[in-house]
Amino acid sequence: MDLRDRMPEEALVRDGRSERGARNREAILAAVYDLVERNERMPTAERVAEEAGVGIRTVFRHFTDMEALYAEVWTTVHAELRELIEVPLATGSIDERTRVIFERRCELYERMAAFRRAAWLQKDRSAFLAGQREQNTAILRLRLFATFPELEGAPPALVEALELLSSFEAWNRLLVDQGLSNVEARVCLETAFLSLMREAIQ
Repeated sequence: MDLRDRMPEEALVRDGRSERGARNREAILAAVYDLVERNERMPTAERVAEEAGVGIRTVFRHFTDMEALYAEVWTTVHAELRELIEVPLATGSIDERTRVIFERRCELYERMAAFRRAAWLQKDRSAFLAGQREQNTAILRLRLFATFPELEGAPPALVEALELLSSFEAWNRLLVDQGLSNVEARVCLETAFLSLMREAIQ
């Protein structure tokens, strides 16, 4: 006999509500993820509810406000991308390390692009998203310097320019504003980075 067959009716009702609530919560999170992936940068509660197939009251029953909803989605996204960030550092010659780091970063940027662009729109209104952006920038900066220890003692202006060339913002500008493909953007950034790197450490 199924255990549920022996449960009191009241307990079955509570159990059913709990399962339905969990499904609704997952549907709401998935709706935000899918909408942002489809380039709806910061979907409204109405759009999320519609996409998830629930009422707006249900959205706010699970999340106190849209900030809390975005925060949970972004936390999940960053956890998924961590495998692309926390990989072993590139080794080999400067040319080899440059090629590897740009291959990795452009793959990372492509996967996070929709969410990074959406987060940018909320950077002045969301302390959580601003903090996530600062944290990611700091991690990537540390990994850049760990990959290229030759930069210690290099001219500060050139070091800052190198970090810019390896940033999401530089990659995004080439794709969105200059119309390059992902491969073209990677080659452009890698070429400029390597040229400036050689000048920085000479």
